[in-house]
Amino acid sequence: MSAPARREGRPSLTVALLIVTFVAPVIAAWVLYLSADRWGLAGRAAHGTLVQPPRPLGELALRTPDGAPLTAAELRGRWWVVYVGGTECDGLCGESLYKVRQVRLALGTDMRRVRRLYIMDGERPAASLRAILPHHPGLVVAGGPPEAIAPLLERFRLDGRDPRRAGRLYVVDPRGMLILVYEPGAEPDGILKDLQRLLRASRIG
Repeated sequence: MSAPARREGRPSLTVALLIVTFVAPVIAAWVLYLSADRWGLAGRAAHGTLVQPPRPLGELALRTPDGAPLTAAELRGRWWVVYVGGTECDGLCGESLYKVRQVRLALGTDMRRVRRLYIMDGERPAASLRAILPHHPGLVVAGGPPEAIAPLLERFRLDGRDPRRAGRLYVVDPRGMLILVYEPGAEPDGILKDLQRLLRASRIG
């Protein structure tokens, strides 16, 4: 009776080994990602500020200028660099969008894993924002009435500063969690290095 029992156990052992083989790297990547302080993604090695704990964005209540909804589900599965502003795009806004575009291009083959989002506190871009959009192909622009997007904007409020006036850049991970923030004067090379570390640490996105 013992020999047949051993034979019956082998398929289960094979399945278990397959699960370990494919799941373990994913778990390891998340351990690496969640242990940012220990693995050089925080402190002096990080050029941005880690949001601790990471903030879930929740429901977005956003729509693109043509009226298409932008849902939280559509953000998942990719890394996003986000700028929050108004329907107008001033000098700081233009510099920030240019910086993000260049950093993404510098990622090379990994650029497909990172997308860009402009959240505006309105439903339609004004003239200055419309004028700059042709220079930023692939940039997703979405907004909504102030009362509808107020809960989302609160997720980006750090140190009590209104995100629409802070001029900051934000990194959202493939789970829809806000994890990093950069002040307006952040160097592009620093943002690039942080993104490269995150992309190496995670197999998600």
